[in-house]
Amino acid sequence: MKAQEIAAWLDQTLAVDQFKDYCPNGLQVDGDSRPVKKIALAVSVTTQVIQSALDQGADLLLTHHGLFWDHQPFVATGSNHTKLQLLLNGGLALAAYHLPLDYHPRLGNHVQLAEVLGFSKIRTTGPDTQPTGLACGSPPSQTFDTFVDHLTQIIGTQPRFSGYGPDKINQVLIATGGAQKEFRSAVALGADVFLTGEGSEQNYTEAQDMGCHFVALGHHWSEQFGVKALGIELTKQFNLECFFIETANPF
Repeated sequence: MKAQEIAAWLDQTLAVDQFKDYCPNGLQVDGDSRPVKKIALAVSVTTQVIQSALDQGADLLLTHHGLFWDHQPFVATGSNHTKLQLLLNGGLALAAYHLPLDYHPRLGNHVQLAEVLGFSKIRTTGPDTQPTGLACGSPPSQTFDTFVDHLTQIIGTQPRFSGYGPDKINQVLIATGGAQKEFRSAVALGADVFLTGEGSEQNYTEAQDMGCHFVALGHHWSEQFGVKALGIELTKQFNLECFFIETANPF
């Protein structure tokens, strides 16, 4: 298969045309037209990730955070030039999926994180502006203290949190990455805990005022699982070799 064919399948599977995003979703850089046999997966496109993909013989790099964003200049200078030069000189294709990968009801970051954490009764809910929304589920640990302990064991470090919700927790809403502005929406939907990647100063006092726990795992850590799920799906569908590139990003 060519990179263009894989990207077309991903575009349809993730329903990219249903999203208004602030970055292009899909194929961002053409490769050298070689058949794709090996796919590198990563959260973000960095020079380190690109070089690692090339060193390991990847034909396509598939990420959640791509190369181009509305708030950044669309010019091939500085780090953009370095990344593009590595990609083009190596013949490596690049595809990226942002919001469509966050919200997908089966492969998305929100739902996949809930699966990794062992939640039961997982479903998607709100916001109305997207085809699907936050992942909602019940954690295996029924008190907030044991929930934090469970998270700490899984991620290897204690998450940041503002613990002003009930001691017994039944419903956790998840929006991965930089979704701290969704905290009030999560409370309105009945969350005992809102679990996301990043936190902001006001989330601490919002948790106090609204009586709900706010937990931030780190943007990067919270968004590994959607792209990993895509790799598993691509292996099942097309018998392609996929591997994930770990990066030591604590944020």
